[in-house]
Amino acid sequence: MADAGAAEEKHGQDAQEEEDWKIQAEAFKNEGNEAFKTGKWKEAIEGYTRAIDIDPDNKVYFSNRSAAYLKLGDAKSKALKDAERCMELAPEWSKSFSRLGAAQHALGRFDGAVQTFKAGLAIDPNNAGLESSLAAAKEAQETDRRERWRQAAIERDIEEERLKKKDALKAKAKAEAAEAAEAKAAAAVEAGEGTASGDPLSSFFSEIQGEQKSVPAKKVERVLHDKYTNQDMGTPKEQMDRLLQHNYKWKNLNAFETLQLGQDATVEDIKQRYRKLSTLVHPDKRLDMPQARDAFEEVKKAYQLLLDEDRRITMAATIDAVCTRVSKERQKKIDKGVALADLTKELGSEEAHKKKACMKEFATIELRRREIEKHRQAQKKREHSQEEAEKDAIRKNVEGEKAWAETERREKRVGGWRDFQKGGNKPKVQKTWKQEMASSSEKPKFGVVDAGDYKKDWK
Repeated sequence: MADAGAAEEKHGQDAQEEEDWKIQAEAFKNEGNEAFKTGKWKEAIEGYTRAIDIDPDNKVYFSNRSAAYLKLGDAKSKALKDAERCMELAPEWSKSFSRLGAAQHALGRFDGAVQTFKAGLAIDPNNAGLESSLAAAKEAQETDRRERWRQAAIERDIEEERLKKKDALKAKAKAEAAEAAEAKAAAAVEAGEGTASGDPLSSFFSEIQGEQKSVPAKKVERVLHDKYTNQDMGTPKEQMDRLLQHNYKWKNLNAFETLQLGQDATVEDIKQRYRKLSTLVHPDKRLDMPQARDAFEEVKKAYQLLLDEDRRITMAATIDAVCTRVSKERQKKIDKGVALADLTKELGSEEAHKKKACMKEFATIELRRREIEKHRQAQKKREHSQEEAEKDAIRKNVEGEKAWAETERREKRVGGWRDFQKGGNKPKVQKTWKQEMASSSEKPKFGVVDAGDYKKDWK
């Protein structure tokens, strides 16, 4: 009876302690709710995290923290993780579907978000929140699909333009080489008249003369356009204001626009323009203008981009593809009956429209590049963390084995003379020759045969 009473008393104490912990968890949750209402997302997350530490199987705490992570903006993956945990704890709760779909939508996983909201509505058909979220997810899904198609079409056009430009450059180089060879041959023939064909010295001078006459053909690559040579570049302040205008990091992604050149600019045009702009904005020449260094960096970056032939061709192909698409879109609207004045009022002039579209396309390409780089860095970080975790596990295992070995040796070690004497005084056995005694258990010596050994197998 006494044991039963003690057990009942202990059970009551455990129940009371558990109730106290739940009360504390609710208090932390309420603190998180108050912080959430006032827009203090980090404090709200901290409150919900404390509540989860006490009660890690509470669906509401994970649901609330997922919402707070979404509000924080840069913790969408954590919001998704909490929403998935909430779904594990309460797969029939409509709020679980709402949180999971919202996290998927925020991460751009529109197909998954649509499926999640549909599954939630299958459980709770009259949930207005799920219905509105589903409509928003479908709209985002369709917009994303159209944008992907548009981007794929632009990329296809860019690739076609790039290949055309490369083929044109190859054809031009081939024609120039043929022209140079023809000029060289003609010069050799002209120089060889009246000389002996077998005279080596005359042949040498004829070859030198032919090469000298073919030099003008090689100067085709070093052509300069007058429209760029004679272009007024303005004052240093005007150039700095242009190069460092609002959102200049995005606007200067088009290197041709940064250097105020067209896609037909040659390498010599690019070099000449770089020298002109450097003279205007170089920080060593404009010591009284602190913004000169940033302006010069933009010029140098654009110059280095355009010196790379592949990147220059790709950039020019991008501009040509976008401009072609803009022209087609405007022509479609005109064919449908839209007046040119109304079109200009809506989209601006054709030149401004093309410039804006090119700026948007280069920004889209840069955003995509940054996103890929971000994923690559995240993957690299995950792999590094995994390697560190594996190394840590191996290190802990080695340390554990070492500690175990030390403990074993310590336990079996003789502590001192008193411990040694605990076993009593054992008589010392003198190591001397012992008389060999006959024993039935001993094995027979080598070469000794038992005469009755064959009888052991008899029945």
